[in-house]
Amino acid sequence: MKCRHLLAGVCLSVLLTAAAELCTAAADGAPAELESTASSQSQEQADAPLLTPLGIFTTTGYCPCESCSGRWGRLTSTGVLACAGHTAAVDPQVIPYGSRLMINGTIYTAEDCGGGVNGNHIDIFYSTHEECRVHGTQTAEVYLVQQAAAQDAAPSPLS
Repeated sequence: MKCRHLLAGVCLSVLLTAAAELCTAAADGAPAELESTASSQSQEQADAPLLTPLGIFTTTGYCPCESCSGRWGRLTSTGVLACAGHTAAVDPQVIPYGSRLMINGTIYTAEDCGGGVNGNHIDIFYSTHEECRVHGTQTAEVYLVQQAAAQDAAPSPLS
């Protein structure tokens, strides 16, 4: 029985390490393995994201340390591992999980929530506590990012 638990712990450790490496590569601007090969300009325009303003939000930062995330570390409320430059914690009654948000030119995905995230407040995930402290408390215009083609086919999750 102990071996099975030890093996599960080792597997989880390997998965967390691999996920952290992927997050680091994505944050460093490493090229994605799969890239779109749209050839015509009209196709590129059709795929251009549409930005819908959601308003002014208070933004703060959080990291995987125990002070910010307690025992959860990188694990989000949606079950994915948080990545710097990608994950944002939102109030799911205001912004649904899975929504893509542009904040100060960076696109984040709403994948988490937190005890202090209520209403027009977004908590942005950072790799280190120092980055959170540097971010501090800010206000920013937040935009919902939608693909143009998807806009015609399906209603907005915020409609």
